[in-house]
Amino acid sequence: MELLNPYTGIIAVCIIIILSHQFNWISKVSNIPSVLMLILLGLGIRFGLDYLKTGITNYLMDILVVIGIIGLIMIVLEAALELELTREKRPLITRSFFLALLSLGACITFITWLLHSYLIDDLFSALLYSVPISVVSSAIVKPSVGSLMKKSKEFLIYESTFSDILGIMVFFYLIISLEKGSASEIILHISINVAITIVVSVVMGYLMVMLLEKLRSQVKLFLLIAVLVLLYSVGKLLHFSSLIMILIFGMILNNSRVFFSGKLKNLINLDSLKKVQNDFHVLTMESAFFIRTFFFAIFGMTLELRSLTDAKAAISMTGTSLIRK
Repeated sequence: MELLNPYTGIIAVCIIIILSHQFNWISKVSNIPSVLMLILLGLGIRFGLDYLKTGITNYLMDILVVIGIIGLIMIVLEAALELELTREKRPLITRSFFLALLSLGACITFITWLLHSYLIDDLFSALLYSVPISVVSSAIVKPSVGSLMKKSKEFLIYESTFSDILGIMVFFYLIISLEKGSASEIILHISINVAITIVVSVVMGYLMVMLLEKLRSQVKLFLLIAVLVLLYSVGKLLHFSSLIMILIFGMILNNSRVFFSGKLKNLINLDSLKKVQNDFHVLTMESAFFIRTFFFAIFGMTLELRSLTDAKAAISMTGTSLIRK
């Protein structure tokens, strides 16, 4: 029987999805992050493929880049759909935001000093590598807080969500700053970039929520995701902060009663939008689960264990994969 054919590929994909679902259950029981189990699963698959000499691993990094970009969009969108801008939750959101900001800043400072002192001579490179290490990822936190009290669980979810978003934005701003010269040019460029992005994002967010509510087609949720990915990609080509657009759209959709108040209330039917919100939230969570499963599994398949014995090589490899993502 031929080892590599479409059916064995389908079987492998289905088994990985089933195992990922079981990993989520194991994570709730044992508090071992499911993403760690997915990475170990990827390592196991890599050993098997290398033993069989299939040659598939030569193309994994290209696949990882595409999945990483879409996964990044879905992670931010899923996080934005968790943010409820109500008066009761305002203190919780404020505290979790500033804690995420302070802890991210403190971790970046400490890890940058550590890397610069012992491993990396260039200060900016040390700073760049420290950002992804400092993020308290919601992909780790969310599966691990199921047994906590509701208030504690909500606080940690909000804090990890803000950590995700802030960390990603800081990382990409650092990448942008590589092309600029002085500090004043960097600050000016980032300020203009953020201002334009926020204005465009608010306008596009309102238009897309209105479009989502007005569409009567049965197939519209994946259409909206396709539009979001398109806008993100075009924004990145134009060097805009596209993640802000995803964030603002998710916040407007999840808090439509706040954003569509007063005279704007007549632009949409809030009751009919509510069902669409629920469907879109479920679709986003399911899509994020699917993409996260294969991102971390393929990430595990791309790891070179021999390089991990060298601290500098391990940091370089991890940082490079995150930059590509």
